[in-house]
Amino acid sequence: MDGWSYKTVKSHPPAAHPNCQFSKTDVKERVEHMLDHVKVQAEHTEGRITETFQKLHWFLQEEEKARVSALRREEKIKSKRMRRNMEDLRGAIGALSNTIRATEQEVRGNNVSFLRNYRTAETRIQESLRLDDPQEFFGDLIDVPKHLGNLSSLTWTKMKETISSTPVILDPNTAHPHLVLSEDLTSVRYGKRQKVPKNPERVDYYRCVLGSEGFRSGSHLWDVDVGDNSHWGLGMAAWLDYRKKDIRSGLWMIKLERDGYSAMSPSDKTRLPQVRRRLRKVRVHLRCGRGTLSFFDLESGAHIHTFTFIFKNTLYPYFSNGNRSPLRVLPASSSTKIPPLILMVLLLTMAVLLSALIMI
Repeated sequence: MDGWSYKTVKSHPPAAHPNCQFSKTDVKERVEHMLDHVKVQAEHTEGRITETFQKLHWFLQEEEKARVSALRREEKIKSKRMRRNMEDLRGAIGALSNTIRATEQEVRGNNVSFLRNYRTAETRIQESLRLDDPQEFFGDLIDVPKHLGNLSSLTWTKMKETISSTPVILDPNTAHPHLVLSEDLTSVRYGKRQKVPKNPERVDYYRCVLGSEGFRSGSHLWDVDVGDNSHWGLGMAAWLDYRKKDIRSGLWMIKLERDGYSAMSPSDKTRLPQVRRRLRKVRVHLRCGRGTLSFFDLESGAHIHTFTFIFKNTLYPYFSNGNRSPLRVLPASSSTKIPPLILMVLLLTMAVLLSALIMI
């Protein structure tokens, strides 16, 4: 299966009866179509859930193996060191025993000779009794805190480094029949028309897909990789206008078409001649409190366009793609990075403020 595309469901029901919105046959076929689609969705989603958890299980198993392996290596190293210390200790004890026996023989054999060499014998015995400093035995036990300390937290942190999350998830139930979504619901491309039901959420008059979560308050931003696509649109769509099948009356977006870049709102369409370099990554920043929707060139930090309007309805992220190469929502980690130009402006502003404070 190529992303969220469905090819096993029935075709669209026939046109409605001229004397009513839907005939009984139409309604029956529409419901059957929805039921078939729900079954396919459930099977596909279950497969994705199983696959995702299998990857997580594999990660935990590999992490467990690595941890146990590190513990076994430490055990081997410290056991070897302890055995070597034991051998050194046995050697020292053997040397002391030999010295004692030699001294006993000298005492028995010739007392005058022993007394004459007493200092030498005393020094030899003291050297034999001088064992290793006990401090050298420190650290020979297993470093338990290293292996168990914050184990769950450290494993979770490491797992998060291998997992990416996106600020916006695409909703396949809103996708135009010609749009194909990726398995992780983060990218969309144009493709062959799919046999999907005409559910109320689906946009079948614009080749677009909406985000799964709407916004009415707060500040939200996400980055989109549009690549080399030559026909795309990004923005926000108002929920009520969307439900009325009049999405254009509640749509604010920037787009690229044959005649170049432009900004479109319910009341106006404006050319964007200031965009001279090709946009490949775009940042979308919605600030509900200020009533602004801004777009930036993520690579350079340059401002593209800002809409200012009063939010009356819930707004949903809007994505349109007329090319077969995907348009992709970037992971959240990249969405928190400040573009180079904006960072430079901030640094210069801070430097000016600091100089003014010094002069005061």
